Amino acid sequence: MARSHKKLDTLQAYLWTYLSPLRQAILFDFDLSRSRANLREFFPPDWQGVLQSDGYEAYESFLKDKPRILHAGCMAHLRRYVVEALEGGVQLDLVARLLSDIALLYRIETEAQEQALSPADRAQLRQRQSVPVLERLHEQFQRIAETELPQSRLGKAAAYALARWQTLTRYAEPSMGQVPIDQNSVERGIRPTKLGAKNWLYIGHPDAGWRSAVIYSITGTCKLLKINPVDYLTWVLTRLAAATSGQADGLLPHDYPATLPAA
Repeated sequence: MARSHKKLDTLQAYLWTYLSPLRQAILFDFDLSRSRANLREFFPPDWQGVLQSDGYEAYESFLKDKPRILHAGCMAHLRRYVVEALEGGVQLDLVARLLSDIALLYRIETEAQEQALSPADRAQLRQRQSVPVLERLHEQFQRIAETELPQSRLGKAAAYALARWQTLTRYAEPSMGQVPIDQNSVERGIRPTKLGAKNWLYIGHPDAGWRSAVIYSITGTCKLLKINPVDYLTWVLTRLAAATSGQADGLLPHDYPATLPAA
């Protein structure tokens, strides 16, 4: 007897990732949609601060009626567009100058990191050194937009830069010393979800996706805090087993280091 198999319907799902560089915390949120509705559910209506993202349109749509939220762009994403132009083999000298200036911006950030500058001092360094480079880059992209075809790789790089210039340069504004030049820290946080993704391509149920997001949030935050996730989980699960719903305070990864004996 032949056995019939009914093909099950599958849905595509997403892990939205939020990272707070000041608090050293990363949070994954499982959702079946990539729409701005996820952002509306995540951020309280009265939240204010800086939201850094790539150029995905959902962020721009979400922020249209959020005047209290400042949008910061990602220089690494702009660099990728320029690298693609370099791989296209056109205007190599011009593309090399663009990449050289972007590399200079990153060297300034490395200098600030090596000196362990405060956000205020980092902002001053950027005003002195980064702003002139950004102004030069802006002029170069404006000239490219006037001379290159919009659909060429170099034309696309210029269009991406000019359409988002205010957000791309947000990090160099006087009061934005706490804002990174890019969102690579988020990209690094996402990497564990990508490694071996084919091994867990199907999760079976949305609840499993939510549980995965919780696990990724805990382990990712532990890594940011340079805490062994296994040590933290061993510590917290023992305490959660004896806690009531009203006794869960003080059990975050940020609370764990204070319980360790002094070195």
